[in-house]
Amino acid sequence: MNEKATEKKPMPKGVWLLFSFEGRISRKTFWIFNGFVFLGGMLLGMITNPVTDINDIGPAYTFFMFWMLWPNIAIQAKRWHDQDRSALWLLLNLMPIFEPVMGLLCMAGPIWAFIQNGITPGTPGPNRFGPDPMEVQKCNSTKGR
Repeated sequence: MNEKATEKKPMPKGVWLLFSFEGRISRKTFWIFNGFVFLGGMLLGMITNPVTDINDIGPAYTFFMFWMLWPNIAIQAKRWHDQDRSALWLLLNLMPIFEPVMGLLCMAGPIWAFIQNGITPGTPGPNRFGPDPMEVQKCNSTKGR
């Protein structure tokens, strides 16, 4: 078999960040992504549906949030990996499905996942999911000098 055919080509960084479930990312990357999603959603909501009723969600905003679903899951998976945890922790985001049974307590899972991914530092050094993103950033910044 041809060796070149079996080699895995590296994915472009933007594609890897938004669509792959492999590897680790830092808290900084997590917050930058969520900041862009928040600002994008706010701007889109103000531009396409400038009404005073906050509960009135337009189709453009709904499409935007649906479009951002996969990248958001991929970003969260990489943050769980950075803490040396399985991406199965993403299931915390499904707790609102049980709202009729649990009441407002159902929001504890997604809120905890957001805080855990945004505040808790990753494991130092490499782990089973890849190299430490902080070390990779340091290596990349010193290469340019």
